[in-house]
Amino acid sequence: MLDPAADKGSPITLVDYEDATHDFDDPGRKRRREPGNQDAREDVLRRGRDFREMIFGK
Repeated sequence: MLDPAADKGSPITLVDYEDATHDFDDPGRKRRREPGNQDAREDVLRRGRDFREMIFGK
């Protein structure tokens, strides 16, 4: 499924956050207390910043 995109120059990275719940980015305290959710959220935010900088620069 991802190979055709990569073959056309649009590589896609699929990340499985094994210990995170489905709604790991929920801002509520209950979800944010889950360690897997915290790690997943931090990684997603970092990846988002990196992507934005790659496309638009710093």
